[in-house]
Amino acid sequence: MRYIFIVLLMLRLCSESSAQGDTVKVMPEKWIEKNLKEGKSQYFIFVQNKSNPNKVFTLVWQREVKKLAGGKVEVKQLSVSSDSTLRSEVYSLVDAQTFLPLYHQTQSARRGKEAYLFSADKIIGADSVVDNKRKGFTLQTKETPFNWELDMETLCLLELKENKTFYLTFYHPGGGKPAYYAYKVIGSEKVAAVGGTPIDCWKLRIDYSPVAHATFYITKKSKELLKMEEDFGQGVRYKVKLATLVSIK
Repeated sequence: MRYIFIVLLMLRLCSESSAQGDTVKVMPEKWIEKNLKEGKSQYFIFVQNKSNPNKVFTLVWQREVKKLAGGKVEVKQLSVSSDSTLRSEVYSLVDAQTFLPLYHQTQSARRGKEAYLFSADKIIGADSVVDNKRKGFTLQTKETPFNWELDMETLCLLELKENKTFYLTFYHPGGGKPAYYAYKVIGSEKVAAVGGTPIDCWKLRIDYSPVAHATFYITKKSKELLKMEEDFGQGVRYKVKLATLVSIK
């Protein structure tokens, strides 16, 4: 009887653990080495208003990932649209062994320059950066969160499997406090690419609220984000990877 009880208890614990998913506080180095894709990529961003479908917003988003000497990875982002005030340039550094953020800087016409430094227990405005509007910023943290500005790169590092759930702490630099978010593998789908060739993708979903959610389509073979669909209540935002790069400055 005791043996049966122990077996049943172990099965229950295993079931609960599986249901709860995996908490990822640092990205395993082997996942980074296996799945990180260096190089330049571009995405077409399309936002459509539900109540007024003719009201749309578009931009081109360029991202470039590069491994640096000294155990760091840099990510450069450039966003351009027909509205010049929405142009933004983003520069981020993360640790190559954990993918946790070290430095983050944004430059835009609307917000100016913002720069942050990350450490084990706090996030601060970088005092040494000229014209940094967030020099006096300080946020105490219990652990270093992942940079939410790099979610596209971060999520592609995960070892995705059927019915798997991952809990990650994300933080938008300069925003509210870091928080854990659940990303659930809700299945897979073959997405038509250029020429109609189907590409097998994992579907990774996050529910921000009862009315807002997003699904990321990550290729199973190359571990790249092919597209994202985000419903935020009033509208829907799409990110679609471009097959051919365009020259933007």
